[in-house]
Amino acid sequence: MDMTPLEFFSQERFQGFKPGFARTQALLDALGNPVKQLRFVHVAGTNGKGSVCACLASILTKAGYKTGLYTSHYVVTWNERVQVCGEYISEEDLEEAVGVIAPIAEAMEDAPTQFEVETALAIWYFAHVRCDIAVLEVGMGGEWDATNVIPAPEAAVICAIGLDHTGVLGSTPGEIAAVKAGIIKPGCAVASYGSGEEAEAVIEARCAEKGCPLVRADLTRLQELRPGLEGCRFNYGAYQDLFVPLAGTYQPRNAALAITAAELLRTRGWNIAEEHIREGLASVRWPGRFEVLRREPIFSLDGSHIPHGMAATAESLRTYFRGEKLWFVIGVMADKDVAETALKNGTTRACAAVDKAVAEDRPVIFVSGNAPTFLIRLHEHIANGYSPAFVVAAPVGFVNVIDSKEMIMGDGVPQITVRGRKGGSNVAAAIVNAMLIKVIDRMGR
Repeated sequence: MDMTPLEFFSQERFQGFKPGFARTQALLDALGNPVKQLRFVHVAGTNGKGSVCACLASILTKAGYKTGLYTSHYVVTWNERVQVCGEYISEEDLEEAVGVIAPIAEAMEDAPTQFEVETALAIWYFAHVRCDIAVLEVGMGGEWDATNVIPAPEAAVICAIGLDHTGVLGSTPGEIAAVKAGIIKPGCAVASYGSGEEAEAVIEARCAEKGCPLVRADLTRLQELRPGLEGCRFNYGAYQDLFVPLAGTYQPRNAALAITAAELLRTRGWNIAEEHIREGLASVRWPGRFEVLRREPIFSLDGSHIPHGMAATAESLRTYFRGEKLWFVIGVMADKDVAETALKNGTTRACAAVDKAVAEDRPVIFVSGNAPTFLIRLHEHIANGYSPAFVVAAPVGFVNVIDSKEMIMGDGVPQITVRGRKGGSNVAAAIVNAMLIKVIDRMGR
């Protein structure tokens, strides 16, 4: 093949959103229907599903099972999205898998989407390397997501539910919960985070309709002991002094849901002992979630990008850095509620943050996306003598709003303009990983 795997996935023919999984099923049928060779844990939700997936995969691996993990996002390299027992798919194996699926996908009259191709590839690969079980993270929603092509999973896990993708999934917690509960099928057990009465009533009704047992994570049994930047120690019911090396103060709650799901799997014959849960949580890796990238000074990276997730990030900030002045690098997709809030003219939070930074003469790093109002406000302050240390201009979504150096701030302020077709938290993460040392060294902190 004349292109890299990422170039193959990114072809124009595979772009766009198409609900339903008929195309994914067609891909899998042509691949010999590898879902029949696997068992699954299926994880949906608005926030925390990636962390819960990582915790569950780590627990299952420590229990001795050859465990696949498929996630819907990556931070640095695409290979992160397909893992077996904690190891990213190798470039050689990825190229082989693309070589198998490419002629099938390219021959389909109704072209599959990129996510559908990637999902089929991951399932084929897990069967190809003979995984015992695969943990799949839903891409968006649940009921019509490509990952829902699988038969009834061993466990369906519903993480915290908030408002996201409201134009597609619905505008209330109940409507969104109904779509996410679409992964619940007859024959599976269900673990739920507990996301308020409206969402939980919908999940409970779906379980009753499909005849599925439902267990909620009992967060009243959760006792957080010593949260720290190296991770969190906590008790959960009979499990004492557990440790998860993830710094966000919300991670013990995600871990509690993973434990609840692991206990459900145990009732279905999976040999998961307390030591596997303990060791699995202690060895989990999940980058980009309140991840500490540097200690002097402290530099943390978190992928939250909607109000529900950003509230959890704010909770961590208050816990670890109460009373301290913070610098923020922010990249947000234009379709997020928090972005819409920040983009409104005049008294927006974004403009207020700029005003406050200027008033305190902070050397703030600004990462801007689809925020012309935000940039204009920043430019006005710079014209009046404010001098930030560094500015990174990144396109967010499918529109580049940064067309000239002059639009941002004129001469004299270092900057990088990042071009690309897609943005959001992945762009912000890539910028931070690539520029962290240079930016901080320049700031002299």
